Amino acid sequence: PNGREVIIKDPEGKQFPWDHLKAGAEPEETSPPSLSSVDLHLLRFCGQQLASNALKEFESNRLPAAGLADTKELIDFTEGLVQLFPSTEVSVGGIPPPLSCEIRAVSQPYLGCHLLVDHNTDKYTGQQIDAPVPNLANLLDVPVKATTLE
Repeated sequence: PNGREVIIKDPEGKQFPWDHLKAGAEPEETSPPSLSSVDLHLLRFCGQQLASNALKEFESNRLPAAGLADTKELIDFTEGLVQLFPSTEVSVGGIPPPLSCEIRAVSQPYLGCHLLVDHNTDKYTGQQIDAPVPNLANLLDVPVKATTLE
């Protein structure tokens, strides 16, 4: 089992140290691992990429013929191992499920809307003050070249 499974089985850590992870301990009886259709596609893609790269290396004289044969044996061995594992179908992609036509909108979009004031609130505000217009610098009056530090 991997670390996540161990933690899920013993979240309090009462059986720590976990003896079944020590060297020489007998492994637990578990169901054989299975491969999903995504795993199968990924392994096939890896085999194709490995074969393609090995062929390119062979054609550029960086891989001998024996290396090319070894690569083919490795790919065939991997495909043979894949056939030993049961596969589980996982649907990925394809047509999405039909959408539900039910309206699940909340009739009151904001909780507490009824607490908002529905009349004039000027009595709560302070006196309105007009901000003075700032005196902006005229950049056309700036000299092109400074002759003094002033």
